[in-house]
This record gives sequence, structure tokens and C-alpha cells, in this order.
Amino acid sequence: MATQVNPRDYRSTGEYLLSRRGREIAFRLCKGRCPVCQKRMTPPWADRIVKSSLTIDHLQAWSLGGSNELGNLVAMCGSCNSSKRNKPLLPWLIVRLTRLGVTSSRTMAGRRRFALKVQAKLYALAKALKEAMNA
Repeated sequence: MATQVNPRDYRSTGEYLLSRRGREIAFRLCKGRCPVCQKRMTPPWADRIVKSSLTIDHLQAWSLGGSNELGNLVAMCGSCNSSKRNKPLLPWLIVRLTRLGVTSSRTMAGRRRFALKVQAKLYALAKALKEAMNA
């Protein structure tokens, strides 16, 4: 049976998608950097919330049929998380990485290849988080 987390989110209820331990594991797995933009993130145990704070995002958006299962959750900085909203992951990554100047490719095919690598990294982090939480 898939591991589920609380479907309510922090903004409306004061509860997090992941426990403090889960957020700490997610922070360590991504080595304190957003896996999309590579900005240093504020650790989940910090007292204040800023744009660079660690947030937990759905790889497949909740509104697009995604679930709160651990394999669908990944850490991102607040800025990347808020820009993703409920967009599908790959198209959003292509646009986000291009806007951030992370990819220097001038062709759409090159941008897509780079975005696919980042997408694979995000899914690997989600899988590692699931395994760590179930250990």
C-alpha cells in the first residue's frame, strides 16, 4: 500500500504535507539546494519563512490528478514552487530553466534534454525521500 500524507496543506490548516522529520530528510537529500534553480534553501528548522525556504511540492500537481503519496513529493525553494503552481512538470521546467539562464542551449531540443535531466533528478529525489521515510 502506498504511503499517504496529510492532504491538507500548511497555508490553510497550519499542518505540513510532511512531518518535520520528512522535511529535514528532504533538505538533506537535496543537499540544501533547490534541485531546479540551485539556490541555497533555508532549512526547515529555521524560524523565519523567506522565498528561499524549503517547500514541498507535488511533481504531478494535485489539481491535475497527482497524489500526496511520498513518491510524488519533492523539495523545492519557495520561488520555484510558487512559479510551478499546477503546471505539468516538464513544460514548466523548460520555461523555468530557460528564464533562469540555467541552460545555455539555444535550441528547443537542447532545452528539453536539459529539462529531462532535471526532471529525472526530481523523480529520483522523490523516490529517495519515500525510501528514507519508510526506513
